[in-house]
Amino acid sequence: MRNFWDTFVAEYRNTKKNFFGRLSNVITLLVWPFLSLLTCYYCYRSFDVSQLSEYGIHGFDDLFLFIVSGGIVYNCFWAMVQGAG
Repeated sequence: MRNFWDTFVAEYRNTKKNFFGRLSNVITLLVWPFLSLLTCYYCYRSFDVSQLSEYGIHGFDDLFLFIVSGGIVYNCFWAMVQGAG
């Protein structure tokens, strides 16, 4: 059991040293998803959303919530797939 904890602590320190506090990680985790959300929203903003009423989207606020929820789910799925590899 001692060997497990030594390995765990060593991996934690290595991960902290290599990945936390870097600007590229901040951009990847915070800025890039926000820019993707804005790009997606403004691309769909030019379409008429009245045709989407049969799917429960009755306005641009509903469309925005739909895009945000899809983006969050996609981000979580991508993180799980990335972590499994």
